Amino acid sequence: MKLLISICIIWMSLAPMHCQSLSKSEEKKFAEAKNHKKAGDYDKAIKVLDKLLEKKPDNFQFLTEKGLVYIQSENDELAIENFEKAWEIDPNVSVKLNYTLASLYNKTDQYDKALAKLNHLKSIGNLKPEQLAQADRFISEIHFTRDAKANPKEIDLQRLSTNINTENSEYLPAFSADGQTMIYTTRIGRQEDFYISQYDGETFTPGTPLFDLNTQSNEGAHCLSPDGEYLFFTGCHMPDSQGGCDLYITM
Repeated sequence: MKLLISICIIWMSLAPMHCQSLSKSEEKKFAEAKNHKKAGDYDKAIKVLDKLLEKKPDNFQFLTEKGLVYIQSENDELAIENFEKAWEIDPNVSVKLNYTLASLYNKTDQYDKALAKLNHLKSIGNLKPEQLAQADRFISEIHFTRDAKANPKEIDLQRLSTNINTENSEYLPAFSADGQTMIYTTRIGRQEDFYISQYDGETFTPGTPLFDLNTQSNEGAHCLSPDGEYLFFTGCHMPDSQGGCDLYITM
């Protein structure tokens, strides 16, 4: 899902598409394919695009749109296949195409290909400063992921005691900088509240409700400042709500 959201943002926000002239009937069919994709009718979208590609197999717009349909239908292999065909038509025309292919290669553990696309992207020379910074960050992330997978470390997972874990759901822990205080969310039925526990040197003490913060509404999705002085959290349907869920701070 993260990849899909990121790629959708990329295709909306980066360099303009490589546009090729279409006849009125092609424009109508292309719009139809987009509408099918928007409605989640991916099979219908692909059928329309395949018909268009029968007549124009090297059309950049049709190929990239088909790739986007496959991304949304979670078929990475076919998405890559269509984006690669588009890339071969003109590898320098689209920042977003290079970045999208890099994202898909990274997702499918093809790290060398992902790095090659990002380095090619940087070589094009028309990146905005924020786009160049984004590419550099992505390159660093790929190097880290590749190295971490090549040199895995054993992790000893230990379940916290019944002081914390109960028959209810406990999640989203936040710690003070010294690691001595933990605030987490407990859900009982549909009610979410904050609980707090202290580390006594050996284990965490039994979690107790934060009565000063807990209400009949739901509280959660919090983070604790490093000094432990401030707690930022989400409160839903609070008496002073500006609509739905809002952000709050307590100190």
